[in-house]
Amino acid sequence: MPTPIDWGGPLKCLSNGTSGPWVMRDPERLLGKSHGSGQCVAIAQIPLKMPLVKHWRQGETVLGGTVAKGTVIATFVNGRYPNDAHDNHVAIFLEEKSDDQGTYIVVIDQWTGRKAAYRKIRPKSGDDDRSNDADCFSTVYTLNGK
Repeated sequence: MPTPIDWGGPLKCLSNGTSGPWVMRDPERLLGKSHGSGQCVAIAQIPLKMPLVKHWRQGETVLGGTVAKGTVIATFVNGRYPNDAHDNHVAIFLEEKSDDQGTYIVVIDQWTGRKAAYRKIRPKSGDDDRSNDADCFSTVYTLNGK
């Protein structure tokens, strides 16, 4: 099993008591496999040995930002990852692109019953389903010492 140094980790520790953003090296290694429980959070949490989601904090907005390839991204509510059964999500950011339908992000993600694969997520201006709305994704920071 790879160690966190093989996969990546948080880029910096900040004076506000958080570390991040979390960045994965060579995220394409994830493709075609189901990681951990198969839930979305496991695609980042298992390889990077990230803390429990209760220790996650919202970082920079992804869409229109300067997010690096391999960065762990998630949907947050009031700065926290809600970890509800639906309408929240974790993914690995690859790039932001545009086509004739507008801007979108390309990620690697998984969910129960679907192995890790590429996916396009378009902005929907805060539509009901945060999992499928590029406007709702931010980078992940974690509390130091957790």
